[in-house]
Amino acid sequence: MWLLILLILLLRPFLKGTFEYEKITRKEMVILPVYSLIMMLVSIEKDMSWQNILLTFLLLFLGIFIGWLQARGVSIKDNGETDQYGRPVIKIKRNWPYLIGWIVIFAINISLRKY
Repeated sequence: MWLLILLILLLRPFLKGTFEYEKITRKEMVILPVYSLIMMLVSIEKDMSWQNILLTFLLLFLGIFIGWLQARGVSIKDNGETDQYGRPVIKIKRNWPYLIGWIVIFAINISLRKY
C-alpha cells in the first residue's frame, strides 16, 4: 500500500510537467546527460568483458534513438521574458513522445535486471 502511495506521489509531478509548459534548466538539458555519459564510461572500466562492451554500445545507440524520439514531440514557447541574468526564459511542453520514451526506458531497465 505504501509503495503505491509513493509511486503516485512520484508520478504526479512527472506527468504534470509532461503536458504543461514549464521552464527548462541547465541541469535538465546539460548536466544530467553529461553525468549519465560519464557514469556509463566509468562502469565500462570496471568490467571490460566483450559482452558488456557490446551491450553498452547497444544501449548507447538505443539511448540516442529514445532521446530523438522524446525530443520529436517537444513544444517550445518563448514569451520574450528574461531571467535575472538577462538570459531568455524558455518554456517547453514534452508531450506524449517524452512519456512513451520513459516507458521504454523503464521496460529496458526491467528486462536488463532480469538478464
